[in-house]
Amino acid sequence: MRERDFTRERFDAGDALRGACALGVFAVHAFVWTLVLPKSGALVPGYLGDNFRLQFGPLGYLLVMAQYGVWVFLTLSGYLISRPFVRAYLRGTPMPPMRGYFRARVLRIAPAFWVAVLATLVLLGPSGTSLRGILAVFGFVGVYYPSNFFTTISQSWTVTNEAAFYLALPLVMLALAFVSGRLRTPAERAAALAVVLGLVVLGSLLVSLSKPTSLGGLIGPAPLAYAFVPGVALAMLEHWLPQRVAGRRRWGWIAVALVGVGLVATFVFANATAGGQLVSVHGVLTRPLGTLFSSLVLYGCVIAQWAGSSRWRVLDNRPFRYLGERSYSIYLVHLGVILLISNALGPTQHAWHRAAFFVPLTLGVSIVVGELLYRTVERPAMRFGRGGGIGPRHPLPSGAPRSGPLPARRGRALR
Repeated sequence: MRERDFTRERFDAGDALRGACALGVFAVHAFVWTLVLPKSGALVPGYLGDNFRLQFGPLGYLLVMAQYGVWVFLTLSGYLISRPFVRAYLRGTPMPPMRGYFRARVLRIAPAFWVAVLATLVLLGPSGTSLRGILAVFGFVGVYYPSNFFTTISQSWTVTNEAAFYLALPLVMLALAFVSGRLRTPAERAAALAVVLGLVVLGSLLVSLSKPTSLGGLIGPAPLAYAFVPGVALAMLEHWLPQRVAGRRRWGWIAVALVGVGLVATFVFANATAGGQLVSVHGVLTRPLGTLFSSLVLYGCVIAQWAGSSRWRVLDNRPFRYLGERSYSIYLVHLGVILLISNALGPTQHAWHRAAFFVPLTLGVSIVVGELLYRTVERPAMRFGRGGGIGPRHPLPSGAPRSGPLPARRGRALR
C-alpha cells in the first residue's frame, strides 16, 4: 500500500496562535501608555504589573499574563524553523539547502523590518542617537547599542533574537550531524540532540545568572536562547508522536488539557512573579519557567492537530488568522503608532477614560498600517523567497502512517 504523504499539510492553528499572541503584546504596550503616571512622570518597570492591576482591576491581571505572548512567538519559531533540520538529522538524510534557507529567512524578516525602521526614523526622529546607534538598529543588533532611537522601536529586540536563531540553527545542526555520524538510529540521534538542547538551556541560564548589566546581556540571543528550545524539542517529538496519536480521541482531550494548564499556569505564574517583567534581574529565573508554561499552549495545539481535532473555533477563526498572517508587520509598526498618537493626545488624567479611546484607535491604525506594510513589502518578499527554501507557511504532519517515519523530501520539505 502506498504511503500517504503528509508533508503538504500545515499547522492550522499557527496563524491563529500568532494572531492571539500579537493582540496580547499590542494590548500590553497600548495599555502602558494609558496608565496614570506618578508625580515624577516615570513608570518604574519593576512595578508595571502592579500598575496594571491597580488601575485596570481584573483586566490588569490579564495584561500581566499577556506579556508572555512574546515567548509563544519565539517557541513557535523554534518549532517551525527547526522542523526540516531536525527531521533530516533524525533520519540521516541531507539537510535542507543552505542557500535557499538563508535566502528565504532574510527575505522573511529583513525587508519589512528595514522599511519599519526607516519609517520610524523619519516620523519620530533619531532622538539624538548617533549614526552608529541607528545603523545598529538597521543591522539587527540594536539591543547591543542601546539608544533613544532603539527605545523608540524597542520591539526589535525580538527580531534580533529571531535573526540569531536563524543563523545558529543550521550551523548547530550541521555540526551535530557531522559529530553524530556513527549514530545509526533515530533514538540515538535524538538523545544526542537532547543533550545539545540541554546544554543550550544551561548556557543561556548561566549567562543570565551572571547578572549582566547591559541590555544585550539581559534580552540578547545568549541569555534567551532557551526560549527556542521547547519548539525544537517539539520538532524532535514529531518524529514519533503523530502516528501514535492520530485519530485517538483521548489525545484530543490531552491536547485540550495541555492548553488549559498552559493558560492557567501562565496566568498564575505571571501575576505571582514581579509583574511578569521581561527585563528585571528577578526575571532571570522567572522567564524560563514562564516560557515553559506558555509553550504548553503550543504543544496542545500541535498535538490536537496530530489527533485530528485541531479546529477549535475559539482560536482558529478568521479574525485571529487575519491578525496572524499580518502579525509581523503589525508588530513592527504598532509601537511607533502608539508613540505618535500618545504624543498627540498628551498626558492622561484617568486610565480607563484614556484606554477607552486610545486602545481601539491605536489598534485600528496599527492594523491599517500593518496591512499596508504586509501587502507592499512583507508578502511580496515572502513570495520571492519562497522559491528558494523554507517559506512562512509551514506544513504539519497530522497522523503519520504507522509503517514508519515520513518520507524525506529535500529542499521543498516545507513551503
